[in-house]
Amino acid sequence: MTIKPTALESLFSSMFGAPVTVVRGFIKKLRIDVPWNKLLSKPCEIYLDDVHLVLKSSTKYDKEWAKRVIWKAKNKGFA
Repeated sequence: MTIKPTALESLFSSMFGAPVTVVRGFIKKLRIDVPWNKLLSKPCEIYLDDVHLVLKSSTKYDKEWAKRVIWKAKNKGFA
């Protein structure tokens, strides 16, 4: 399975307002649950375990911006 870097960059941007570029990454475990018997009424679920990403800032480092991103991540349970 391949996940496009632009999809991940979009995700980080929407979650944290982070202007980042994905350099590389991998997913150790992927599970997809498809409710075949109730496909039109129940959602498909995707579980990712051990996601490792190398990100590069696409803008100059800004200490105040970094503090805001870390604060948002902690409040959303990501850090």
